[in-house]
Amino acid sequence: MISAWFWRSALGLAILARPAQAGATPSDVPTFGYRAPAECPASVVFSAQVAARTAVWLAPSAPFAVTVAIDQGAQGFLGRVTFARAEQRTVRELQATGCNELVQALAFIVAVLVDPQASATLPPAAAPGEPVVVVPAP
Repeated sequence: MISAWFWRSALGLAILARPAQAGATPSDVPTFGYRAPAECPASVVFSAQVAARTAVWLAPSAPFAVTVAIDQGAQGFLGRVTFARAEQRTVRELQATGCNELVQALAFIVAVLVDPQASATLPPAAAPGEPVVVVPAP
């Protein structure tokens, strides 16, 4: 009786003590997920802001996965970026009173994660009628 209890407990501890996977392995094609309240800029606007800072967003040299989640709270907006490349996973969270400012800051974070040489300044806004970048190209 004690032996059966001992082995079940040992198995449970072994499962709990097993090291967790420290990273994610994205597929060969870059993936981009974006979720935000309706009053926030759309995913195409976010993607265009990242692309304006680095060309690597459109033509990556290594596969990656980016997920952006923005939620509205009592004190403004909370944004979370999850970036995964190879066995490395990075999560960053920011809070802002306005969603437009938060999206700009999150886009800068993604640009730097994708390309450490990304531009710190955003180029002037595109003229109306110019195409907007949607997602990273495979």
